[in-house]
Amino acid sequence: MGRLSRDVTGISLAISCFTLFPLGCSETEAGDGGDETGGSSGTATTGGASGTSGASGSATGGSSGTAGSGPPITSAPPAWVRPAQCGGVGNLCPNLSGCAELSTCQLEGNVCIPSFDADAGRLPSRSAETPYCAAYTCMTFDQASCFCTGEAGAKYPDCSSPSALAGLCNGEGRTCTASTPCCAGFSCVDRGGFSACERPCTTGAECETGCCTDRWDTGTLTCADADACENPCRKQGETCTPGTSTTPNDCCQGSCVESTNPDFSGCRRDCATNADCDTGCCQLYSDSTTRGFCAAPLYCTCSPPGGACGPQNPDCCEGATCAGFDETDFSCYEDCTQPSDCATNCCVPLSSGNGSICLGPEYCP
Repeated sequence: MGRLSRDVTGISLAISCFTLFPLGCSETEAGDGGDETGGSSGTATTGGASGTSGASGSATGGSSGTAGSGPPITSAPPAWVRPAQCGGVGNLCPNLSGCAELSTCQLEGNVCIPSFDADAGRLPSRSAETPYCAAYTCMTFDQASCFCTGEAGAKYPDCSSPSALAGLCNGEGRTCTASTPCCAGFSCVDRGGFSACERPCTTGAECETGCCTDRWDTGTLTCADADACENPCRKQGETCTPGTSTTPNDCCQGSCVESTNPDFSGCRRDCATNADCDTGCCQLYSDSTTRGFCAAPLYCTCSPPGGACGPQNPDCCEGATCAGFDETDFSCYEDCTQPSDCATNCCVPLSSGNGSICLGPEYCP
């Protein structure tokens, strides 16, 4: 959801790490699809002797790398191919049970990873032979195929494709930029403040959750959690429910703005400068010089003397004041301090006492 609400009536801003081997620690815990590269977390072996898994590798060439050194391969198969025998790799292992002869239980995440050589003192690192890394270990293609097509794969978004798990592109949920693209089959979607790789869709039938929606109000339909369809967020300009100090508002992006001006009220995207808005107009809160919301372009222009002003109209340009003779008709009038400042030679004080404006000669008998 979005951020807390802003009151603009008058426009006022009313890793942890876990290691058993002393070899460093990944910044991302198991289970969230982080860039684990092996050798950084201990395991408890159950249901199989220590040793190298019998699954064969399918590396595409290159020399052995070191943990965190980056992808040692330049391409990966388009999809996983599950071997006939996985030996427990990819199973879940709650209570240290569930693994088999070719696997061992990774305590963080309770997933079965390929058995490894305990004498090496660490889990396999990313290399040309084991370029697919998850659950703090790295695997061959066959091992990773078992892992990602098993129960464990659901815990790791990068299991969406071999290229993602090999670090060749960004998988589902990963941040993305022009220089760090998403893997094939995913789109880089603006979430407000950053962009992430999302799975595009046209109907809910294409999504495991059955929910295909414009979750981030960008015009792009993507697969989302079922709750996003059951309790849809509010899009730009829609009436919204303000948040609290601990609860976000219900906007897809940005802030819930409260204002008597309908062009301001509702869900609005956050901004600090005009360049932050697709409208080219950032309306700053009256008590801030750095925080505001995106508004219609007209609010970043000004009306010259004689032009319309007031609600749902631009402010007057410098040297002019918005005034009117009734509650609905407002225009910009040139400021003055004495009759000679006006072409009409008529300078009339405002009833508020805040300056004077030039009027027609009929107002100066």
